[in-house]
Amino acid sequence: MIGRNKQMGTSSDGVVLLLQVPRTNDKKELAAEQMFASLHGLLIEQRLGMFQANLRKRLSFEIAVRAKRIGFYVWVPHDLKSFVEEQIYAQYPMVQISEVPDYSTEEAQNFPTTLVSELKFIANDALPIKTFQSFEVDPLAAITAALAKFEDQEEAWLQLVVRPALDNWHKKSEAYVSNLRNKQPKTTLSSLVAPPEKKEVAPKLTDYEQSRAGGAEEKSQKIAYEITLRIVYRGNLPEPQAKLRLQAIVATYKQFNTTYLNGFEQRRVSNDPTDLDMYRAREFGKTSLVCNIEEIATLYHLPHTNVETPFILWASAQTAEPPANLPLANHENQQTVSPMGVTNFRGHNTAFGLTRTDRGRHLYIIGQTGVGKSALLELL
Repeated sequence: MIGRNKQMGTSSDGVVLLLQVPRTNDKKELAAEQMFASLHGLLIEQRLGMFQANLRKRLSFEIAVRAKRIGFYVWVPHDLKSFVEEQIYAQYPMVQISEVPDYSTEEAQNFPTTLVSELKFIANDALPIKTFQSFEVDPLAAITAALAKFEDQEEAWLQLVVRPALDNWHKKSEAYVSNLRNKQPKTTLSSLVAPPEKKEVAPKLTDYEQSRAGGAEEKSQKIAYEITLRIVYRGNLPEPQAKLRLQAIVATYKQFNTTYLNGFEQRRVSNDPTDLDMYRAREFGKTSLVCNIEEIATLYHLPHTNVETPFILWASAQTAEPPANLPLANHENQQTVSPMGVTNFRGHNTAFGLTRTDRGRHLYIIGQTGVGKSALLELL
């Protein structure tokens, strides 16, 4: 585990983006793994000084249930917003990304009970958790199913704060494996009796030690992040019942635990407002964990067709880029094109219209009541 970064940020340092995919989304966990691999380089800022460490920027990937609606969010610094959006679009072409107010700072309701908890590893950081490669069903289904049981007057926020791991993180993994393979129990008497020139032979590893050594070596082969995994409950329930609600979410993360390798356990439960401020600031906790991109993609990815949990905020319609021959309503074409609307694709607004030639022909306008058919005719 890695010590806490003392520099405290604020939620105003970045923006919150809502990610919505259609129900037909077929991009699974592997797409999220590629996304995190691409984002890794964007979050490292090279310093000019010879003795200055590189600046590692953070992102926060979040799942929140509010008013019985489950949303997938990402918090990004202002200067990285467009770059992060591009990488998300690259792996999820059908996703709809919209900037929304920070739900964690909204005080529309005054919840009498607020609990915050962090998760920690049960073993060494070098050991991996169970990843999506070992699951027959999407592990996200169990997490969202727990959130779907929340009532209108309850909220739950799940937060995964990430930043690139240090360049030498894999050396700790190598040291762990080396110590595991070469350790040999000694006693003071045996070390005195044994001749100094005798060569020590490494003992044969047990099955679980072989599993640990192999798992640590496999984990270190992929890009890694430091993470903090945080859970917040807010509601009107008394604290004992609220703790049960929180525990139900924590229990869903037990599916990533393995007997001989690694897994999660709850660090502590707190009602300290400072811990809630840590969530809002998207800051790291007292200690951070190290996960590679396969593990992070297991913990956070956008829902796909195998997830049938109700109340997820799916995209209501698919979007497409404007046709190449669409008449553009710009300064150059103002004499030949009559403006009639704006199309929005991936955050880019394109004004378009009807050519003067087409205006002289028959026009057939179809649409539901109230969408603006009469207003369009008046505009033309």
